[in-house]
Amino acid sequence: MNASIVSWDALPAGTRHANVQHIGSIVERLQTIGYAAVLPDGGPGHAAGYRRHGEVWAEQLPDAQAWTAPGGEVMEAGPGDWRVRDEEGAERTVRDAQFRASHERVDGHRWARTGEVWAWRVSEPTTVVTLEGPATAAAGDWIVQGPGGERWPVPASQFERSHVACPGQPEAAGEEGPGPGPRTSPARPH
Repeated sequence: MNASIVSWDALPAGTRHANVQHIGSIVERLQTIGYAAVLPDGGPGHAAGYRRHGEVWAEQLPDAQAWTAPGGEVMEAGPGDWRVRDEEGAERTVRDAQFRASHERVDGHRWARTGEVWAWRVSEPTTVVTLEGPATAAAGDWIVQGPGGERWPVPASQFERSHVACPGQPEAAGEEGPGPGPRTSPARPH
């Protein structure tokens, strides 16, 4: 046993903070050159199926547009993507194919959310590569995976307003999620 090795809790707060910052910088450098942590399709073992519901306002963009995600990241929308605003006024963009596969027109610019997704709650800030660029889910937020494997972070309050557990799935509770077990719907991504 090495006498220099101590438990994490025994380290002074400043040392713990410095270690977290150092590891974070290594991860950022790895991501810059193309490396990323990979979760299996459908997410971790505590991911579960959820049905999307509610309405949004949306318009298709004629030109490319940059916008800022809640975590401060600059995201890139292309021509033909959709600018979407939810009931609380939060805005984002969605690629055309993903938007049309997950929304039905109500009238004018009003669209109903449709479809089922896999989702899991994160207990620490987690960066996910979205179609518009990397974005970070804060601790307690959700990462959602669509049927095509695309992923995006969703703030906890927004997720709770716009998603309901699929039949046979546990309700969303706690940061660890529903835990491993049978998954009845939707079909697990492949």
